[in-house]
Amino acid sequence: LDHRLVEFAARLPTRMRLRGGEGKWLLKRTMQDLNNKGEVKKEKVYIYQVFPIRHGLPAMLLLSEDGKPLSAEKLATEKVKTNKYWQEHKNDSAKKPGEEFPLFTALNHTFARNDRYEGHDVVVLNFTPKAESDAKTYDQKFLSGLKGELWIEPSEKAVVKFHAER
Repeated sequence: LDHRLVEFAARLPTRMRLRGGEGKWLLKRTMQDLNNKGEVKKEKVYIYQVFPIRHGLPAMLLLSEDGKPLSAEKLATEKVKTNKYWQEHKNDSAKKPGEEFPLFTALNHTFARNDRYEGHDVVVLNFTPKAESDAKTYDQKFLSGLKGELWIEPSEKAVVKFHAER
């Protein structure tokens, strides 16, 4: 883990680490543009504060870009956007089995293999965007460009690892 991320997290006040008694966490997202040899030509690093939502993608507040905190104006805009998303989705409930998380409705899944992960038997699925995607929600738009693998612990029906790329 990048020591700058740990130091940044340690400086966050408690009110920024808890929301309604629920924990929050930080996400570091790195976007890279590669040349035709696979070498990095350009890299952007974003730090988000993540607020879990029971039946959907979490609300994410952008805190910094490339190691620099957002300006007060941009942070205020991000807070409004994130709070709106949070308010719209914080009480979402599952619509019907299989739709609890858009990961299962916005993507095509195929069985890849049985495997072990952190001492548990897991089922590994490959996923790709649905060809007929008519993404309308933020969740669907975000997921519609991803492909990767999903590790599921079958007895708990829990996602234990998620690897995706655009």
